[in-house]
Amino acid sequence: MLQIHKELEEASWICGKGLVGTIRLIVLPARAAGRDRAMTLLFVLAIRELGSSLFLYTSDTMVMRAAARLLEAAMSASRRRSAWCRPCCSPC
Repeated sequence: MLQIHKELEEASWICGKGLVGTIRLIVLPARAAGRDRAMTLLFVLAIRELGSSLFLYTSDTMVMRAAARLLEAAMSASRRRSAWCRPCCSPC
């Protein structure tokens, strides 16, 4: 945004365009090339990660979020069990 010259915006205002018109006609077209390059780079990175995920996938594979939820449930069950136990020599 800082690389767009202030004179371009001022010329748009002198020609009668408001803030929205200036953004639509001056700022957005100037940023389009950078936006397109960034989206292309992100797409390439995502496709590369997708390829490695597909290569490593098996029928026994579990998604990390599901594995984290199972671990969280196991830990909370362990905490509940230990909260009800009274201290003694035998394990609960």
